[in-house]
Amino acid sequence: MWGWAKFPSKWLNLTLHEEDALRPLKGLEWRGHRNAAVAALVILMLLAIRLNQSRRGRELVDAGEAEVAVTWDDMRAQTGFARATIGKGIALLEATGAISVRKSGRVNLYTLKGVGEKGGWCQLPQAYLLNAFGGLSHLKGAETNRVVLNGLKIYVLLLALRRQQFNTAAVSYSGITRHTGVRRADISKALSWLVSLELVHVSEDTDSRSQEDFSRRYRIEGLTKAA
Repeated sequence: MWGWAKFPSKWLNLTLHEEDALRPLKGLEWRGHRNAAVAALVILMLLAIRLNQSRRGRELVDAGEAEVAVTWDDMRAQTGFARATIGKGIALLEATGAISVRKSGRVNLYTLKGVGEKGGWCQLPQAYLLNAFGGLSHLKGAETNRVVLNGLKIYVLLLALRRQQFNTAAVSYSGITRHTGVRRADISKALSWLVSLELVHVSEDTDSRSQEDFSRRYRIEGLTKAA
């Protein structure tokens, strides 16, 4: 079992640069989904972790598939969300194309799309998230709100953009807005939430691309160059 888990990133469509390209993260809006959108992203992290923790799951990934069984009781215990919210979160993940779900007897089997494909996944700091915080419920926050959702969407984006050799992701505020739908004025609060949980470190290094915008470098805590 690795200290990191394979987290699906193909569904984010980051390689598509067309202005009208579908951006699934933008569809996870606070106004329309509220707690369910937050739950969706936390649940996706849990599914990735459970897939990595399962020997059969890792064997399936090696074979080009990525299916894992996770109970709702486990999801509730690990995330702190109510069953109704978990159900809505799973439905959102299906709608975005991040997962598919099928029943096998009384068990739900979840397929993480792209995890079995080259370039279809990124690294999630599993050991860091579980060991430092004792579970994923801290990601929900004491009071789930728009800042938490924005922070999780940016965190997922940074995971997918991270370059392993440098352990950093470089993206401008305009890029964050384009991929996540988070308004430019709300990005700083969301990043501050991530920093307060020690999930992300914001570097002072920047990559100037124009006079109007620049890319800042972000380090994902819990992942190293050697990970």
